[in-house]
Amino acid sequence: MKRLIKNGQLLINGQLKTQDILVENDKIAATGSLDDVQVNADAVFDATGLFVSPGLVDVHVHYREPGQTDKETIKTGSLAAAHGGFTTVAAMPNVIPTPDTPERITTQIAKNQQDGAVHIVQYATITTDRGGDELVDFKGLKVAGAFAFSNDGNGVQTSETMYEAMKQAAALDMAVVAHAEDDSLTHGGVMHEGAASQRLGLPGIPSVSETAQVARDVVLAQATGVHYHVCHVSSAATIQVVRAAKQAGVHVTAEVSPHHLLLSDDQITTDNAMLKMNPPLGSDTDRQALIQACWMGRST
Repeated sequence: MKRLIKNGQLLINGQLKTQDILVENDKIAATGSLDDVQVNADAVFDATGLFVSPGLVDVHVHYREPGQTDKETIKTGSLAAAHGGFTTVAAMPNVIPTPDTPERITTQIAKNQQDGAVHIVQYATITTDRGGDELVDFKGLKVAGAFAFSNDGNGVQTSETMYEAMKQAAALDMAVVAHAEDDSLTHGGVMHEGAASQRLGLPGIPSVSETAQVARDVVLAQATGVHYHVCHVSSAATIQVVRAAKQAGVHVTAEVSPHHLLLSDDQITTDNAMLKMNPPLGSDTDRQALIQACWMGRST
């Protein structure tokens, strides 16, 4: 089947250019100024004023099904992905029950395929039910179709557990994807520890609770050779640790959430739970450092 996309905006060598795209048998067959009649397309789409790109990939989504469908479902979440141009997403395992056994992840993957509007790959957990120190069956979960391993929503608290998890994941050529948070340093905080938390009289979470665990983990990643990925980096200090690890040859990657690029804790002027998130909004210094790191990452 031939599909012709007309007058789309394509990013070519760093510049937006208006061109047509011919897709034949699900592959790009030609680009440029294409004549509708000559290409004999089965379908023609007018993309005037629209940006056309390959399908985007999001390695960190939460679809909350089963167990928390009041927040999201596979159907609603994947439809939102499709509307945003994302054709592949990776679903985190903080659902109920968690996909922490081969049987459970098999069921989860089948549900993803049944209800998903886009291609969904599925994380398995690092430990049973995303808590404690009981490691999952890494090999069994990979065979069952796990994309990678993560306890997202919870940091792995003991070095021994993370070290063993990384060794097993590395042996399977699988990534360990970490929510970095040392619970012993959070002290029941509800927002970033800083001038804003002091002004509002609210208990704060110090940035070091994230950075200290990332520092531990990159050392373990270096020792094991695993691909270590840091979820939702929120502080300038964490960026420094990741950058130093990369320079040392550690296989580490990282991501940042849109709200940490757009907002900072100085915009929290009242005790408003709608602004509560984990990790919390950092200082504007953190925000600027995250923006700079994203721009630098485009060229590395």
